[in-house]
Amino acid sequence: MSKPKVLILGGSGFVGRNLVKYLVENDLTSKVRVVDKVLPEMIGLTRSFVEPFKKIEYVQANLINPEQIATAFSHPEGEFDIVVNVAAETKLSLEESAYKEGIVELSKRVATESIKRKIQRFIQVSTAQVFESTDKQKKEDGKINPWTSVAKASHEAVLELQKMSGLNLVVLYPATVYGLGDKFGLAPRIVCAAVYKKTGKTMKFLWGPSLKLHTVHAEDLARAIWHTSTAPSGDVVGKSFIICDKNDTDQEKINQLLQSIFKIKTGYKNKLTSELTNLLSLDDLQQEVNTRHCQPWGEICKEFNLPYSKWTPYLDKELLAKNSLCVDGSSIELTGFSYKHPTVEEIEIRKMIDCAMSAG
Repeated sequence: MSKPKVLILGGSGFVGRNLVKYLVENDLTSKVRVVDKVLPEMIGLTRSFVEPFKKIEYVQANLINPEQIATAFSHPEGEFDIVVNVAAETKLSLEESAYKEGIVELSKRVATESIKRKIQRFIQVSTAQVFESTDKQKKEDGKINPWTSVAKASHEAVLELQKMSGLNLVVLYPATVYGLGDKFGLAPRIVCAAVYKKTGKTMKFLWGPSLKLHTVHAEDLARAIWHTSTAPSGDVVGKSFIICDKNDTDQEKINQLLQSIFKIKTGYKNKLTSELTNLLSLDDLQQEVNTRHCQPWGEICKEFNLPYSKWTPYLDKELLAKNSLCVDGSSIELTGFSYKHPTVEEIEIRKMIDCAMSAG
């Protein structure tokens, strides 16, 4: 039996490049094509991803453009077997129209093309931020109440795709994704730790130690994408799966790791300070927090010759709000999947740091 041909839409981003690495290093496909609006010379691959990307086809295309979608899907050796959609506008606090076009409409257009071409499996990667913010673990049938602008549009996109007849759809809802190439998951906290290492001050977060920040390693998300791409259709098609490890990650568990790596002290703002924060404008809070961190981070980049580092301590106001990400990723295990990284380990955080250092 021949190996499948895989089309990864938005494949130069964090999740996409980890999927490419996993597919290439395990020799799982006969063909991998990455389609992204970013020029290949501009994607800034770190050492971990350079070799895998040499072995795939890269097509530069804007998937908002219908004509370019057709080109992205066309292949001289026949149709692709699997389409993975990780193409989405991921910047926070943009105008609603940016998410409508860059997530909802884009997803609908590439799904329509997949139906037209009778693609065997269409994997839509959403986000677990669509689930209500509470400290109670949610499964796939949990209450939906998206708490970021990206999550709101991602949920709308999924609702639209679920209406489409003939789409062999699987939806994945990853928790906070971390690993090689991470910029927005655990990376900002790591950068903040480096800042407080430099300043010698105690790193204190809002909302207390027990605020849930459930996680999944990027390799496990890549493995889950591949698993649901190749599992029997009756097990996965038409279904949704939360992808989340067993770590029950909260702020304190991450702080303990950062204390060990950076030899810093960590703590939390007192309850009164946190509650008073709720009364402040999130714009004011965002400005205050980021001003405090950005100057010492710039000094660190200069000291370690990282002028082009993709890491930043910048925190968007949507992520400063009190929101708990608490989900249960066990349902996919009933289909034969298992997590390679069930807990967040210090060695994996150190690998992230080494990877980011190689981007300089």
